[in-house]
Amino acid sequence: MQCIGFLFIGRFDLLLRAFICILVFLCSSTVANGYELSVDSGIEILYVNGQKADNSLTFDSEYLQLVLRYSGRLKSGGKMEYYATYPYLVTLTFQGQKDINSKAFIKLISNRYDKINAENERKKPVFDIQTSEDVSVEQKILPSTVEVFPYMDVGSLVKSYNIDNAIFFSDNLKKIDMVNNSDAIS
Repeated sequence: MQCIGFLFIGRFDLLLRAFICILVFLCSSTVANGYELSVDSGIEILYVNGQKADNSLTFDSEYLQLVLRYSGRLKSGGKMEYYATYPYLVTLTFQGQKDINSKAFIKLISNRYDKINAENERKKPVFDIQTSEDVSVEQKILPSTVEVFPYMDVGSLVKSYNIDNAIFFSDNLKKIDMVNNSDAIS
């Protein structure tokens, strides 16, 4: 009789563990707010909301700032040639959306060397950004402050740009709107 009781308790323990595993799986598979970014080959995300890009960065904000650069081979006539763009500052703004579940795919506007070179030299957008939601997208070359090796320290350029444009992010990478209220100061 004690053997049967032990088997029953053992099966109950297995059922309880299975139930807990299923419950944990269901809870973790619910839709979370945030962004899913995919980039084409050769496109590197350097900074996200003022922080050096890292695979483990998570963010949930109505404002997304990316610094992108392409380096790779493009078609030039019958051969492939290496090309590297300037770093581009890309901002995506989700107006009035509380729950943000967006996918963005970033690719070059062309795979032709002459087309990308011409647009890059004219400081025009070279990235095609497709999103799953209605998003305002702004794209421009990251402004440089020096002429010799202008993009040697991209991190300080991003920081300087954000300070000059009153763009600040909290610890969880959300944009903080700064309000200049001179009436509040007595």
